Amino acid sequence: MARENAKDPLIFDFLGLAEEAQEHALEEAMTLRFSQMLAGFGGGFAFVGRQYHLDVDGDDFYIDLLLYHVPSDRYVVVELKAGKLKPENLGQLNFYVAVSQSDTNRGGS
Repeated sequence: MARENAKDPLIFDFLGLAEEAQEHALEEAMTLRFSQMLAGFGGGFAFVGRQYHLDVDGDDFYIDLLLYHVPSDRYVVVELKAGKLKPENLGQLNFYVAVSQSDTNRGGS
């Protein structure tokens, strides 16, 4: 039962730490990387989730990244796309913004 409840070990090679790194060093490195990423968006952002699930009339949709901007009390939808911007990408983003606004007001999913 213990094996069923335990998660597979995570590998954090991208942090550049020695294999025998202490828990505090791991936490510091992860926090730094995460803070640097959020700082790229500007001040006051909090991470809500990745692949944030939206259920719209039984259909599943997923926002790539959902952030919360504390100073403006607003959610920020980040939809990642590789390649040229297409008009349908903006339609998808507008859809996610509208649905996530009503979804998060109901408590999220």
